[in-house]
This record gives sequence, structure tokens and C-alpha cells, in this order.
Amino acid sequence: MDGTLKNGQFISRGLRAALIAGVLAIHAPGCSSGERRSLTPDTPPRSLRIIDVRTDRALDYEEVVEAVSGAEVVVLGEEHDDLLASRLQLELLESLHRRKGSTVLALEMVERDEGPLLQDYLAGAVDEETLLTGLHTTEAGRAVFRQHTMPLLELARTRGIPVVAANAPRRYVRAARLQGYDHLRSLPEETRALYCIPEELDRGDYRRRVEALMRRGDVVLDPDRVDDFMRAQELWDQTMADSVLQAVDAGDGPVVLVVGRFHGDFGGGTIERILERDPGIDVRYLVTLGTGVGPLRLEDADRADYVVYTGKPSG
Repeated sequence: MDGTLKNGQFISRGLRAALIAGVLAIHAPGCSSGERRSLTPDTPPRSLRIIDVRTDRALDYEEVVEAVSGAEVVVLGEEHDDLLASRLQLELLESLHRRKGSTVLALEMVERDEGPLLQDYLAGAVDEETLLTGLHTTEAGRAVFRQHTMPLLELARTRGIPVVAANAPRRYVRAARLQGYDHLRSLPEETRALYCIPEELDRGDYRRRVEALMRRGDVVLDPDRVDDFMRAQELWDQTMADSVLQAVDAGDGPVVLVVGRFHGDFGGGTIERILERDPGIDVRYLVTLGTGVGPLRLEDADRADYVVYTGKPSG
């Protein structure tokens, strides 16, 4: 992509450079901008400092709700073990639903073939333990889901918020990496409904970020090995984008997608796939980062529309 996402639009690299230059000027050594403070898991989510990246201004919670409430898609990018971020997501979902009257929750954490079990839980046909056991085979996995995702599902169940199992099943993601897309295309039609295959792999910034994750020191990566990983990564992205767009088309939005932030940072991944399918759609991206609380960092100047530093407190 020749740009990045800002309030539902892509900005050019020239404007991005100007924005970064502004951040450098504002946060040069010796300058003080924004209060540094310690946060705990019990910190009220509405008190978090939410930075509007476009203006480098900290917004009140209600200002953010107002700003994103007109969007068709609100993507909440997270680091999966950040409890304070999860609590902020819960507040935002409830606030948006109260303001709009109808909202859809889409989750990376639930795969398409797990959708029937999820709907049984939301309808009261199965209890929480049955849901958790069906979603995760390990106690550790169940504990993480119980702490971070169950509050969202409880809110959805009590408020009547539809929930979308947005992700591709892991076994097909693994098959994409090991056997390739042609294998996935050869499977029966009912199986192919569980995932979406991108027309081509990203060769730009998103791929370079994946390469950086895979790189160890100065080792030159085998392009075929990167392609293997990209097939898996982008099967996730394309499937989640398709799940979101189906929910948008159903007209019950806005759609709130909770996803690992790598899938949304810098307008790449799932966000890029959504915009490829529907260039005119209004997407807003709020990302929570577990780094220490403070002013906007240079490396985050074009990461999202809104940035929240949580410090990722444990407890």
C-alpha cells in the first residue's frame, strides 16, 4: 500500500512524513507532553489516555465513542494478554451498542466451525463450561478465554448483540502453510465455506513486517519459507475480512472486530483486505499497546487512528 489508514482513509507517505516530523518536534528531548502515570488492571478503562494520532491529542472517552460511532467497522487491535485492554474493549462495545441501538461483535478468537457452539451458548442451550471445553482443549487456553473474551460474550448475550465467529479454523490455516492454497481449493464446497483464500499474497509493507518477525539476526530468509508463513497469515486476514463484510451487509452494524493488533497495525492485514473488497467502507482502528504510558511514540505515528498505552499491568 502507498499509504496508511487514518479515520477511514489512507494518507500518502508524504503526509505521513509530515506527521512524523510533527511528532518529533512535539516530543523532542527536553519537551514534556502528556502525563506519565502507572496503571493497574483495576484502572477505570474510561480514564485511559486515548490519543488521536491525526492530531496527537488525547481525547476523552466519550469523544472517542462519538468519533467512531458513525463508522461501519470498528477494529480493536490488542495484545492478547492485556487485561486492561480487554476491559476497555468491553466498555467500548457497550457504549457503541447503547449509542447505536444495534451492534455486531466479531471475534478473531472464535473460528467459523465453532460458530454453532457459540450460538448455542448465546441462546442458552449450553453453559459456559461446555463452550470453553469445546473451544479449547487445555486449561490454559480456557483460562485465557475466560478472562479476556467471556466478558464480551456475556455482554453480547445479555444485550442481544450478534456475535460472529470470524476466523479460519486452525487446521486449514496449517494446511495453507504446509500444503498451499491449491490444496484448500480442492476441498469440498462445505469445507471451503470455512475459510477465504486471497487472490494473491501481499508483497509490500505487511510482508516486510512478517519477515521482520521471522528474521533471526542477519540471516537471509528463504522467500519460499516466507511465502509459506504468508499463506497462513493471509488466510486468517482474508477470512476475518470476509466475516466482517458479511456482517456489514446484514445491516446490523457497526461491526466491532476484536483482533490481534498485527492484523490491523499500519492499515495492513485484515484491514487491508476489508478495504480491497470495499474501498469506500468507513473503518476506524483503535489499538492498545502494552508499552509504558506516555505521549505518542514516533513508531506509532501511523499505526492506527487511535492509540492507547496500557503498560500491560498484570494481576
